[in-house]
Amino acid sequence: MKAALAALLLALAACGDPSAPGRDAALAGAQAALESDPSSALHLARAGLSDHGADARLSLVAGLACLQLERRSEALAAADEGLAADDLPADLRADLSWVRGAALMARFRELSDLDDWRAANGALEAATGAGAHRVRAAAALALLQDLAPLGSQERQLRFARLAIELEPDGEAARTLRAVLERKGLSP
Repeated sequence: MKAALAALLLALAACGDPSAPGRDAALAGAQAALESDPSSALHLARAGLSDHGADARLSLVAGLACLQLERRSEALAAADEGLAADDLPADLRADLSWVRGAALMARFRELSDLDDWRAANGALEAATGAGAHRVRAAAALALLQDLAPLGSQERQLRFARLAIELEPDGEAARTLRAVLERKGLSP
């Protein structure tokens, strides 16, 4: 019985996911296009999702492309789709949270809905723990505190300091130092 189960598990592992090569190719193409042609990256990511099924990595690329194209609702939908996956690596979960938080923050700026502010606050905080967008998330979260009466100076300082610590000579650090100095605060 144990030998049969072990043989079945080995056979399943050898088979792998038949759509993995196509999904990986779609992901590589979409990622390559993201910086120079977000519209193409969005098209490739959506085609990969359509052809090969749900994949949080493709949802991330779609969400990042939508942010660049200022399609906030679509970015939010892509992030939520990716975040719905089980057992995401911490970096991927954080990057999807960045997309979600950035889209919600932009929507709050347009509509002034405090529910969007609250949701952006939580999503951006989740994005500060890992991933490729930690600095941007920490900086956005610090700046978000000034956009609504619910903002907290303590929270602003905490995340401004995190962004400055992660990238002391970056643009976000310069911006945050200037914002804090205008308020008479020291990072």
